[in-house]
Order: sequence, then C-alpha cells, then structure tokens
Amino acid sequence: FLSIVEELLSEITRKLLLSSPHESANSLTSVILNGIKFKTLMENNLIILANCSGFYGDKLSAAKDLVEGGPIDVLTGDYLAELTMTILYGQKLQRGEDKGYVGTFLKQVKEIAKTCDEKNIKIVPNAGGLNPKSMASEIQKLLEEQAVEMKVAYIEEDD
Repeated sequence: FLSIVEELLSEITRKLLLSSPHESANSLTSVILNGIKFKTLMENNLIILANCSGFYGDKLSAAKDLVEGGPIDVLTGDYLAELTMTILYGQKLQRGEDKGYVGTFLKQVKEIAKTCDEKNIKIVPNAGGLNPKSMASEIQKLLEEQAVEMKVAYIEEDD
C-alpha cells in the first residue's frame, strides 16, 4: 500500500512541477495511477486518506463512520497484521482454497459502496490477505447486486 501512496505522491509532485506557471493556484489537477483517477487541489496538494482498520476484528463501523463523517478521497484498510494472517491461514485450511480473505470487509463494503461511488471515494484495502482473487470476485458480486459500477482490481503472487 505504501508504494502506491509513494507513487501517487511522486506523480502529483511531477505534475505540479511540470504545470504552467500561468495556471491558477486553485486549479484542479487529475492524476491517473494504476487506472484510478485521483484529484488534488494544487493550492494545498491535499489528498485525504482515511484508514478504517489495523487488523481483523477492528471496529466494524469504522469504514461507514469515515465515509459519512468527513471529506475523504481514499478509504484504506490494513489487514495484514501477523495475527490476522494467522487467522486467514486457518480459514483457508478449514474452509477451502477459495477462502483466506477478510470476510468482515465484505460487510463494510456493502454498507459504503453506494456512498463511495456517489462521493467518488476510492477504496484501497489489503483485505484479500491470502486470496485477493477470491476477495475481488466477492466484491464484484456485491457491487453488481447493488448496481454500483466501480472498478475492482487485485494483486497476486505477492505472498
């Protein structure tokens, strides 16, 4: 996740440095990174990130609280704590190869998907754990059920 943020900040900085001095200090710059469009006000170079978790079992309402509670651009979720990975490994062993992701994150997405789509909030979690492909598939199904059109992507072979 940190590499994505670093790349994003690097791209924003590059765009700011290459922008014309005649552009307004308040102009809106768009940055496209890995297919995700980010916008930043050049005036304060601000992208608001909000993190809704630190481990499996963290406050379930945190995602909804953050999305509804204030202006944010990106909602993140960190689920790769050592204890979480141990739990996910046990799930995969007991429940099958298609498991191994943070199931409670699906509940969170179900609550916030429409609002995030309406507010153009990007969701960037690492809730896929040991099976990001299955998590992405479940997220896609959930979005389709709610008639929400958001892009779903995942990274494999990073374990």
